[in-house]
Amino acid sequence: MDEILQNASSGNADIGILPQACSDKNLLCIPYLKEQLYVCIPKEHKLAEYSQLSLSQLNGFNCLLRDEIGFWTNLVKSKMPASRFLIQTDEFEFEELVRTSTLLCFSSSKAPGSEQTLKGRKRIPLTDPEVNVTYHLISSAKSTILQSVSPTFEFRYQK
Repeated sequence: MDEILQNASSGNADIGILPQACSDKNLLCIPYLKEQLYVCIPKEHKLAEYSQLSLSQLNGFNCLLRDEIGFWTNLVKSKMPASRFLIQTDEFEFEELVRTSTLLCFSSSKAPGSEQTLKGRKRIPLTDPEVNVTYHLISSAKSTILQSVSPTFEFRYQK
């Protein structure tokens, strides 16, 4: 994130995206997208009776985890030190393990097309404030690139 801040501040990047607000006076910062993290649990699992959970309640359970998911990897590992993570780099292999195993996994409110992969699992929202993220666009305060963007602007995933 330091690199993103540095590049936006110096003008080496027109726009940066951060998972939190930035208070640097040299940067313009506007919220644009909200994301919620869910734990996906087989419907027969003892935790499936809950309507919401925290990462501390999941600590100690082993989980499937997709590689290269930004700050989420470090967040769940730091909040769940007693858990072990089976990290998958291949999307097909990850989805196949989700469909066929009883291990917990995570999903996002912004994950496109996950319905078929998560069939047979209950998506339970996580209550930790760190997993209710508002992403922010940043640019140099000298730049006009974000001047006309509405604070309610929201990017959409497209396939």
